[in-house]
Amino acid sequence: MSNLTKHAEVELDALVQGSSLNKLDEQFAEAVKRDVLALIRLFASQGHSGGSAPMVLGIFERLARFEPLLPLTGEDDEWNEVEAGRLYQNKRASNVFKENGIAYQMDGFVFKEPNGATYTTQPASRRRIVRFPFLSQKGVVIKVNEGDDPKAALEAAGYEPFGAESDGA
Repeated sequence: MSNLTKHAEVELDALVQGSSLNKLDEQFAEAVKRDVLALIRLFASQGHSGGSAPMVLGIFERLARFEPLLPLTGEDDEWNEVEAGRLYQNKRASNVFKENGIAYQMDGFVFKEPNGATYTTQPASRRRIVRFPFLSQKGVVIKVNEGDDPKAALEAAGYEPFGAESDGA
């Protein structure tokens, strides 16, 4: 057994035992432990070095999250039509849409208050306009004070608000 597999078993056992789980949760935790250990064993058997291991892990994580490895091009063959002639969803990044010719990333912004609370808000301020080529990513964090208008905070941070109530320009 590899050191990585031993480490994973110890940590997963601690996770399962350290939780106050009911019977259903215990069954779920055991299934997750089994599945994670299967992935760890396979990874350990491949003999990756300190150079290749982070690369393989990074690629695996993006693919397992349904994220693209290379930037989106915005070309016509990258889109599925959602609403005839008006709304399209990117085939390679499901959180990227094109509406009336303008491409945007859903949940492209996360608002963070001084107390650490984070939130997304109405679609107008969650949609981050994208330019191609574009590599889909997590939402950009915009610092706000309690009660700040999200659209004004976006403009102050140098981003274009986009939403149904605007003209989309």
